[in-house]
Amino acid sequence: MLRTLTVALLMAIPARIASGNSMIETAFLSMPDGGEIRYAVMDAPPVPRGTVLLLEGKGEFLERYEELASEWHDLGFRVIVFDWRGQGLSTRFIPGEQRAHVPDFDLLAADLGHLLEQVVWTRHNGVAVVVAHSMGAAILLRHLARHGGRFDAAILSAPMLDIITDPYPRWVADLVSRLLTALGFGRAYAFGQSDWNPETDGRFEGNPFTADEVRFRWLTDRFATDPRYVVGGVTFGWLAAAFRLTALLAVPGATARVDIPILMLSPKTDRIVPSASHHRICTRLLNCRLVVLDRSGHEPWMETEDIRADIWMEQKAFLREALWLDLP
Repeated sequence: MLRTLTVALLMAIPARIASGNSMIETAFLSMPDGGEIRYAVMDAPPVPRGTVLLLEGKGEFLERYEELASEWHDLGFRVIVFDWRGQGLSTRFIPGEQRAHVPDFDLLAADLGHLLEQVVWTRHNGVAVVVAHSMGAAILLRHLARHGGRFDAAILSAPMLDIITDPYPRWVADLVSRLLTALGFGRAYAFGQSDWNPETDGRFEGNPFTADEVRFRWLTDRFATDPRYVVGGVTFGWLAAAFRLTALLAVPGATARVDIPILMLSPKTDRIVPSASHHRICTRLLNCRLVVLDRSGHEPWMETEDIRADIWMEQKAFLREALWLDLP
């Protein structure tokens, strides 16, 4: 399995956030089974355009989304972001450990549904847009495929619709992870996985996530100052759950209920998620526009300013066309 799967998604928050812009409200929401997820709300102006829900990727936490949240807020949206269980300051499936673990991604899809009912829809007005990255985008598609929903549009960044498993063949990684999970080793680190190592995981040169060193370095600095945020490599159980999720989404007809307009941002040379999986699933969705990003790493929203400017042009054009929004 790629060593890069041990890295929480490497990105950073530039100076505008460090200067004092912050989430207006942070709180914890109890799940029906006793777990907790931490969420934050950046409230809307008096006459809002609507609500934007930001869904993190693997290993992320809500502070890392303050820049993106502020940009959506500046456009007149209420913005909500939360930490998935297993990362950030939400309940972890292996308490006190760095290991990225989840028994089944349907548990996180259920958490999403609970948060929507208890937090998002209770304060929502206007249009509803969901903006999701990687793992979060895959969980979102699973939720929408099963339950539909009230979102008016979605923007998906490098959705985790498959996993690159070099140097091992994908079928080998799938079989081994499922077998060892069934044998009781689901909470053990997968082969090649380990705790976060700043000497290797924190190396900017050659990273598959972003060409922006300032954004890249922010994560290492945060991990150094507050180890509570650190997420290391994935477990056999996480891998087995991820392979189940991607297999479910790949079944023809699995996403037939997902009929909202979708903008899918696909980094052409992504070394974490194969871009071919984006093409395959987007063609099966009823209303999906695929935008291939020639210069972006796995983290499009955490890329250099020129790449981000192009992405924002695509996002605004998409929302103007899909929702008739008058965006600057």
